[in-house]
Amino acid sequence: MEEKHDETKLIKEDSDIVFETVEKSDTKRTLTKMEILAQLLLFLVAGYETTATTLHFITYLLAQHPEIQDKIRDEVNKVFVNEENGIKYEDISTFEYMNAVIDETLRIFPPATRLNRLCQKETIIDGIKFSKGTSFTAPIFAIHHDPEIYENPEEFIPERFLSDEKSSRHPMAFLPFGAGPRNCLGRRFAEYEIRVTLAWIIKKFKFLPANEKISWPLELDSAGTYESRRNFFFP
Repeated sequence: MEEKHDETKLIKEDSDIVFETVEKSDTKRTLTKMEILAQLLLFLVAGYETTATTLHFITYLLAQHPEIQDKIRDEVNKVFVNEENGIKYEDISTFEYMNAVIDETLRIFPPATRLNRLCQKETIIDGIKFSKGTSFTAPIFAIHHDPEIYENPEEFIPERFLSDEKSSRHPMAFLPFGAGPRNCLGRRFAEYEIRVTLAWIIKKFKFLPANEKISWPLELDSAGTYESRRNFFFP
């Protein structure tokens, strides 16, 4: 009797297909098994924790600023009228103020506080020579909180990311997803996921500050990703 296979579960043959596909690649260099496993782990960590943490911070800030929360809700209710039809992809771009709130949250609380890059060949920038193998760090948190770029950087002001003010800043002044050819691979998906999730939640619920006052600024843990040391919603 032929044994039935549950199509929802991975079996050994599935992983073999992945490795065989990489090994048969026509490119000069293929990924090793360890590199494949490392990338799978990165997909899990970068694709889950950072998005959840960002939503965590957004809901916290909206609870502290009810007037901003109401503006988002009004905007969502105008576009997201019929729950049965859900939210269409093209609707996301119409959430102008919500998008500004999300970007301002990512500015204050970037999921990654820095980016590291390795110089692949000898390079000269503004007369300064950088040898091959030189390691660089882009201090995302420091850039996002630079008072010369953002006035009163510790304050939550979503209007910074409305069209007029946003276009006046240098494109490298906002780097929550990195920049260049090695920026975050899942950026578009993360942006869509956060916007759809927030629209559904804010349409059905109202965020209120906890009875217990949480000190501000928050005590944060920046070991790898940027998150609060304590839970916002439970003691």
